[in-house]
Amino acid sequence: MILGRNIEEIKDKELIQLNCNDLIQPLIGLGGLSFSRKISEFSGNLISFENDKIHSQFNVILNDVYFYLSLISKDGSTKITFDIFTGRIIGFECFVGYTGKTIEGIGIGMSIKLALSIDSSLGFDLDYDVFCRSPFDGLLIYPPNNLRDECINAACSNGEYPDFNIDSILILEKEYYKKHLEHLS
Repeated sequence: MILGRNIEEIKDKELIQLNCNDLIQPLIGLGGLSFSRKISEFSGNLISFENDKIHSQFNVILNDVYFYLSLISKDGSTKITFDIFTGRIIGFECFVGYTGKTIEGIGIGMSIKLALSIDSSLGFDLDYDVFCRSPFDGLLIYPPNNLRDECINAACSNGEYPDFNIDSILILEKEYYKKHLEHLS
């Protein structure tokens, strides 16, 4: 009977809608979702019922080393990462298929050289081997692994960065990055 009651509660949960055309907003969120959401709000999306069959709108990955839970949209365009202990969202990441952009117009598929010309606060951080803004606002763009050394050399010599198309953008929650990326914040 308890199981039946819990299933009815999940059936009645409102589904959270993810908009892959929405702005990428450091410090706020993406896809129409904000960092203020809690993991409990996603229960309807994790276990949905259709024709009395259970299915999920997300693929779920549990990191049992750092105790994070990641929800990856079925189309692979978006990943939402939660701290298991607090239930808080600590990061949003978008990939190919996410068409939204930052306020400055930076998005997936854009050339990194164009992104650097559009946003003068964007630069390469040698401690984390990532492109980010100064002052840091939680936005991270990783270069492809095969170009990471070239990016490091360009940053050290004040040279030109290799060009590549951005294939992922990560935004971190403010309290999380203040705790874990102290030198950037």
